[in-house]
Amino acid sequence: MIAVSLRSVPRRALTLAAVLATACAPARQSVELGPLVTDRPDFTESALTIPKGFSQLEVGTTVDQGDGVRSVSAGETLLRSGVNEHVELRLTLANYAAQRDGTATVQGFEDAGIGVKVALFDGPDRASIVPTVAFIAGTSLPTGALSFRSRSALPEFKLLGAWTVSERIAFSSNLNWARAEDAVGTHDDVSTLLHEGGHAFHFMESLHQPLIWQHNGPMEFCEVASMAMQNCRGLIDRYVRLTSLR
Repeated sequence: MIAVSLRSVPRRALTLAAVLATACAPARQSVELGPLVTDRPDFTESALTIPKGFSQLEVGTTVDQGDGVRSVSAGETLLRSGVNEHVELRLTLANYAAQRDGTATVQGFEDAGIGVKVALFDGPDRASIVPTVAFIAGTSLPTGALSFRSRSALPEFKLLGAWTVSERIAFSSNLNWARAEDAVGTHDDVSTLLHEGGHAFHFMESLHQPLIWQHNGPMEFCEVASMAMQNCRGLIDRYVRLTSLR
């Protein structure tokens, strides 16, 4: 898998977030701000919250590729707004996703989400084994395109920890729990069903062949029926896109 994030251009991302945070700050409030810490683009959430009266807009892009499947998620927009010293509200906007598997491509917006981050304990700024601790509680909202939409809201909880090792080194970790949705009826499940169904049809038809060495074809040919069935997913994708426009 290849993961590409906007952290490759941190100056631009940090500058954008800094400008937005400053623009959203009340003019009468004087708050001493520390270093800008973001939750996007990343795979680990920070244990720090946004100060009261401030908002921060963060974006990211992820590219995954493996097993012949290429997925792109663009946007990944997160709006964080401080409620008080220890609480921030979080709104995850629907990002645009595209997935290509062979000749079949499916694309559309994924589900949005809402949540809250609560700071439980502030660790010292100096090097210490005492962590900064927070948690996030949130849920997805079934608002995306038909190919990416979950059938119901999927709640998740994250316990966040952060340690200061030295002036230049810090360590953070997340302990996550999320409700998993049964894959029956989703886009990937249909693709797997078609692929394995092709193997099943190939096996049943080979049993009627008169010569025994025709019962087990070479590995390259065994994928012909399965990939032919899987490519039929393109017809399903076109049907999904047409029906979603109605």
